Amino acid sequence: MKKIVSSILALIVLLIVVFLLLFNKETTLKEEGFGGGIEKVSEIEISRVSGSDEKKINLYDGQAKELFNQFLNTKLSKVENVDGEFTESFYIIIRDNEKRALGIRIDNTLAFSPYDYNGNSKNNKDYLLEDDSILKSIEQFFE
Repeated sequence: MKKIVSSILALIVLLIVVFLLLFNKETTLKEEGFGGGIEKVSEIEISRVSGSDEKKINLYDGQAKELFNQFLNTKLSKVENVDGEFTESFYIIIRDNEKRALGIRIDNTLAFSPYDYNGNSKNNKDYLLEDDSILKSIEQFFE
């Protein structure tokens, strides 16, 4: 009888673990395979669009590399469709050796849409940021 109860408990625990692994939607850009082929981040171009106002900045060297690493490790949740009205958005182009490598759109509703210019087949997925820390990091460059 103890063997049967132990087997059933082990099976239940195993099923819970498998369920959590399969249905955990939290991920990062690095885990999704974006940016893996980028050798040297030479520049990050950021456009901030708010209504009819648009501002652009470019980051180079250390700042660009630091922000790129933040992007790769930012926690994201996969979503089917991004809903909600946004009032401000950021369009980001990450360049690898002067060539476009990765594009990202982020808006103030925390919608996050990457695009791999190198043809990654996962480039049409939408995500939500788990927190607004990367958004705050970007906004500080415009202050």
